Amino acid sequence: MFKLNHILFFSLLVLLTIAIRSEWEPIMRMAVGCNAVAVLVNSFVTIVHCKKEYSNGDS
Repeated sequence: MFKLNHILFFSLLVLLTIAIRSEWEPIMRMAVGCNAVAVLVNSFVTIVHCKKEYSNGDS
């Protein structure tokens, strides 16, 4: 999970660098889309992780 956050952060940095060097708007749209997907994935992973912790606590 920690590595995943590092990868997301690095990809955002790369996107920003590309955006600065080339046309801004389409890259920003793509970055917003990637960000939305990243947030969804992150929340899903968190929910699954919490469910696992909860079920482990029960048994």
